[in-house]
Amino acid sequence: MFDTMRMGASGVGEAYEIERSLRFDVHTGTTSGAHLQRTFGSAGNRKTWTFSFWAKKTGSGIEQVVFNGGGGGNPNTTIRWDNDESFHVFEYNSGFTYRLHTNRLFRDPASWYHIVVTLDTTQETADNRIKIYVNGVQETSFANRTNPAQDTDYTLNNNIEHTIGNNAVENHNANYFNGYLTEIHFVNGTALDASSFGKTNTATGQWIPKKYTGSHGTNGFYLNFSDNSGTTSSTLGDDDSANSNDWTPNNFSVTADTAGNDSVLDTPTNNYATWNSQHWCVLYGAGGTALGPDYTQGNLRFVGISSGTPPYQRATGATIVVNSGAWYFEVTIEDFNNGNYIGVADANNLDSNGDFVSAGMWTWNCWDSRRNIAGTITTSWGSRPSDGDVVGCAVDIDNNTIEWFVNNTSQGETTNIGISGKQIIIGAIQASFADERYTANFGQQGFKYTPPTGFNALCTKNLPEPTILKGTDYFNTVLYTGSASSNNITGVGFQPDLVWCKNRSNDDSHALFDSVRGVTKRLRSDEDDAEVTDADTLTSFDSDGFSLGADAAEQGVGGNTDSYAAWNWKGGSSTVSNSDGSITTQVRALPSAGFSIATYTGDNASATIGHGLGVAPEFVIIKRRDAAGDWIIGHKDLAASAFANNKFLKLNTNDDTFDNSLVWGSQPTSSVAQIVTGSSADNLNGSSMTYVAYFFTGVEGYSKFGSYIGNGVTNGPFVYTGFRPAVVIAKATNHDDSWNIWDSTRDPYNLMVHRFGALNANHGETTTTNSASSQNDFYANGFKWRGQSNDTNGDDDTYIYAAFAETPFKYANAR
Repeated sequence: MFDTMRMGASGVGEAYEIERSLRFDVHTGTTSGAHLQRTFGSAGNRKTWTFSFWAKKTGSGIEQVVFNGGGGGNPNTTIRWDNDESFHVFEYNSGFTYRLHTNRLFRDPASWYHIVVTLDTTQETADNRIKIYVNGVQETSFANRTNPAQDTDYTLNNNIEHTIGNNAVENHNANYFNGYLTEIHFVNGTALDASSFGKTNTATGQWIPKKYTGSHGTNGFYLNFSDNSGTTSSTLGDDDSANSNDWTPNNFSVTADTAGNDSVLDTPTNNYATWNSQHWCVLYGAGGTALGPDYTQGNLRFVGISSGTPPYQRATGATIVVNSGAWYFEVTIEDFNNGNYIGVADANNLDSNGDFVSAGMWTWNCWDSRRNIAGTITTSWGSRPSDGDVVGCAVDIDNNTIEWFVNNTSQGETTNIGISGKQIIIGAIQASFADERYTANFGQQGFKYTPPTGFNALCTKNLPEPTILKGTDYFNTVLYTGSASSNNITGVGFQPDLVWCKNRSNDDSHALFDSVRGVTKRLRSDEDDAEVTDADTLTSFDSDGFSLGADAAEQGVGGNTDSYAAWNWKGGSSTVSNSDGSITTQVRALPSAGFSIATYTGDNASATIGHGLGVAPEFVIIKRRDAAGDWIIGHKDLAASAFANNKFLKLNTNDDTFDNSLVWGSQPTSSVAQIVTGSSADNLNGSSMTYVAYFFTGVEGYSKFGSYIGNGVTNGPFVYTGFRPAVVIAKATNHDDSWNIWDSTRDPYNLMVHRFGALNANHGETTTTNSASSQNDFYANGFKWRGQSNDTNGDDDTYIYAAFAETPFKYANAR
């Protein structure tokens, strides 16, 4: 067995390291699921207890039990995920005697959740008797709530059989958990909050594990699965507390470096890649039925489906995308019929199904010995493997090489493959026929064969350190309530340089303020109006937010008792005069965050303006200030060489992509953007006219500006960002439809149901709770569309987006 995990804490020096987790798998049948069992010798405290665990949840669409006492009979206590992905804690005895059932949906497969459940029926206040904490925060939003009766003994912790991973006791029901569990604490007799088991990393903002130092009580236990020398109660099921309350494992394997190894290195302190079950590729049959592949064994086993139209080309890839480094992974071929492709793919070169495009693939078809290097096919290449063989793949992005192995025998290295600097999906695989089965190992099971020197497993410890550890240090959303008097808005966490406000309660316009134009100067994104100066708008940019004037209601930013959202960006330390271009700009730039603000005066000619970023901007917003003028948007993905080809959108209209030769002039460079004199509506350089420009460029782990193709169904495309998003702004480019904006402050959990649709209309916030039109999920590594509206996910429609991070993926909890 070979372990390529680099040492070092994933929490920037603060993490308590967890060695291993245990993989639980869903099996066909009622008694074959992987689970742990124990019967307590005597009853413990049935009024007060705490259950804490870390989980990487990979299964979906089924009821999945984490902890159960009493089985499926009456009474029983169950902690589980329901088939709609909500979390459910309940006591059932011919009806729910108590329950907490979340509105939050838990369907992020890319990272780890920490969940704590406490019961304390001795509490006088009913809402304090049962609690749930998720990633350190107490859950407060519930679809169903029935509080326990005061001073009542319930079923859990009685001298009956208990299970972890299913409720297959007594009547042997299924409900097996599919995913990974570790660091399980059961504390008998004490109700604790999440801070006993975790803490917030001060550098990253990530909720991380910490060593529990308290007592577990008589029936309490602690399972960390660190002893994988066997599958007995004294090894894999060993209680590492002082109590020796060991558990009996059922249907687990600890055979090292095999596809069936359930003892893995994947933990909350070192998160490994799996197949991405939220789909790089989703195909559809008649009536739009999703025909995506089947994922089992903790999302490491990929199975093609057996029916549907079309019955071919199912693709997947890893949950981690990289743009540099040398990486190795293994795929065990269990059964392949007539074709497969194993290798890597370009995350930015996908078709409307999220399927890999030949020109963006570096793969080997093991069945018929074809190698595809970015669309160039080589036949009669390599030795065809057989079922049961292990195909290894080593790709070096920086040095442009790829090499495949069969049972550790090299098939030959391929050089100069043109992969350097691209966003690469490791473990890209396509199964050409139904029922093909492949199992991946990204290093969490220990590799079967030693990788080439310098090649690494795909895990968060091996990812490069982000330049921005905490996205909320540079972008943050705050919610506030308007006042009839002057109002100081706090909680931003920094002094903002761009503040974008919107009334959530009514039809007031969007209002934008920035530190280069100065306080009291307002622009409206939904209108082409000139800048307005009013002392009752934003009156100061403060160290932790901003202040509003006494009559802010008149300007749509502070109506009394109205609810508002404000999106805030941090800029540079000062405004400087920039003469890089032919027109001098006043610029405040923060290159490390990929953001700058510039003002300039036009000269009625083809001109260049300096932006101060040091790299070419990818997303540009320019607005005339002194008189009416459209908001002109440039985005790198509007077309190939979009700026040079004069492609643009308008923030204040629903219109699709414009093509006007009198706007940009050429692609922006690392120092300047080119603007030319245009028509009155699109003019970016009129004589003596004044303008403001906002420049953005992507920063790995903090911001991304890209595009995606819709598929027109509720199981929409997944978009990889490399971070847990704080905000996403999106717009269709090939048809008229509105701009939209979602953020994780208005929707702190999935499903995302609040949007402003949007930036070009003066209406209030839209809630899509009862509509599938424009819903989406934010994940630790990107976002996924759950709606099928034309403004976000029309069939084969193209969209551009701008996204900013809460946390880079390296330090992101599951959402």
